[in-house]
Formats: sequence, C-alpha cells, structure tokens
Amino acid sequence: MADLTGVVYVTLTELLATFDAAMTPADLDAYTDWLVVTEPAGSVGAVVVVSDVVMESGNTQARITIHPELTPGIDYRVTAPNAGLVVDTAVVSIPAGAAPAFEPSMPHGIYEALTESLGEELQELAGRPDTYLLRDLTPDAALALVESTVAFPASGRVWVDGEAHLFTSRSDGALEGVTPENPRTQTLPRGARVVLDVAAVLPP
Repeated sequence: MADLTGVVYVTLTELLATFDAAMTPADLDAYTDWLVVTEPAGSVGAVVVVSDVVMESGNTQARITIHPELTPGIDYRVTAPNAGLVVDTAVVSIPAGAAPAFEPSMPHGIYEALTESLGEELQELAGRPDTYLLRDLTPDAALALVESTVAFPASGRVWVDGEAHLFTSRSDGALEGVTPENPRTQTLPRGARVVLDVAAVLPP
C-alpha cells in the first residue's frame, strides 16, 4: 500500500496529493474520509469538504476537489485514514495572493450567490430544509459533511436516510456534534438525503 507523501496547491478548489508508489483505484478507495482543516486546528475554524478524489496519470498522484474555496495565506492539514488503520497526513500552504480561477461565462462568486439565494427561496417555500451527505456517515462519526447548511438552524434534529440524528452546531458544509437518537451499526452512504426536522425547532 502506498503512503501519502505530500499535498500541493493547484487552485482554491483543488489540491494534488502525491504518493510514494503507484496506486490502483482500489488502493485509492482504501483512503477513506479525506479531511481538510485549517492548521493549526481551529486557527480559522474552517472545515473544507472533500467532494471528489480522482487518480491522475502515472497513478502516483490524486486530484482532490474541495469546497468551499480555501483561504489564501492559510495552511491546511490534509488527513486520509488509510483503510481505517493508519492516518496519512500532510500540510499544504495556500499562497497569500491566490485568486479564484477565472470563469468568463459566470464568475464563481456571482454564481454561488445566485444559487445560494435560489436555494434559500426554494427551502422557504418547501418549509423543510434538506441537503445530501458528501461522504459516508459511520455510526461513531460526529461530523456530517453535506452539500449545504443553508437555512439550517445552529442546532437541531435531522433525518439522515430516514434515521433521526441530533446536531449541536453547524458550519458551511458540515453538521457538527452529530449523534443518532437510536444506536445503529450500519454506515449511512454518501448521497443520503439529510432533512431538517422542522417540528423540532419550532417554538412550543
């Protein structure tokens, strides 16, 4: 099994991980629950969601796609539990002058603002904010990485794939302090729907 030897900055939404030997797709799949956090931990309080990891040519590198955008001038620690046994880790520095990639058709900031605004309107009309898991939620996981936490309260109760869970706080792209109301042994899969229990946050 190859080991993670380093991570380099590509763009504010992409990093490139390097391994010490060629890997197969199965080897890459053994790296579960990739996590990118500010270094030192808590210095900015940002958890960046890893939405995709794809093998590059040569099989010694993998491109990591993330959101929201990394913060220029900040160091991030990338961790990847290797088959759940050994946690490979590396620190990457984001250049202070880094800027978002230019998109002539629709600048990212405008696109993000429009989609977020539309999402808020739709959720208000539906009356029940919802989102989807971006990585598997294991029985003992306290952090649920999701597509969006727009319109979610600071704490509350959600249904994840039909299972009731409590959460104690939220940030962009994550529900934190997650605990299942009923003990479970199965892992809830990436892509599972997360629906806010509106009744749990309404005043009595």
